[in-house]
Amino acid sequence: MNQNQQPQNPSNSIKSSFQDTPPSGANNQSQPHKSENKKLIIIILAVVFVPIIIIVGILVVLVLTNLNSSRSKVRDVQTISEMNNVFKALNDHYQSNNSVQGFVLTEKYCSSCSFQALGENTFIISAPIPSQPGKYYCINSSGETYEVEKEILDTKSCGAKKLNK
Repeated sequence: MNQNQQPQNPSNSIKSSFQDTPPSGANNQSQPHKSENKKLIIIILAVVFVPIIIIVGILVVLVLTNLNSSRSKVRDVQTISEMNNVFKALNDHYQSNNSVQGFVLTEKYCSSCSFQALGENTFIISAPIPSQPGKYYCINSSGETYEVEKEILDTKSCGAKKLNK
């Protein structure tokens, strides 16, 4: 042994080796700072939630488009229903009077319908198609429904292609 060297106590050696090593998890270089954590959280939220918001927006647009389409179809069906009410009222009037002459079309039956008597027992009822501006539904005295370009025509068949009910 050297003169300058002092004998080491084994317990001192163990203590000094523990003191030299920082405790686990205390290494500041390997852990991100709090501001870096916030940035990471913001990036994760953006990556996760932005696509979800975009998908929800697309679904809302699709639902609203279908809803508007359904509403216009409902208005079309309602118009045909009102026209059928006029047709029934006209038939009742004809049964009572042996003529369609003198029938008065009121809003009670149909607010947008027009009526034209073509003779004692022939008539045409027409109404605009809500979903197709410039086009009309037409019902003749036989109860056949047509789609026409003009409001009322002077022909028994409404002068157009018959619609399938």
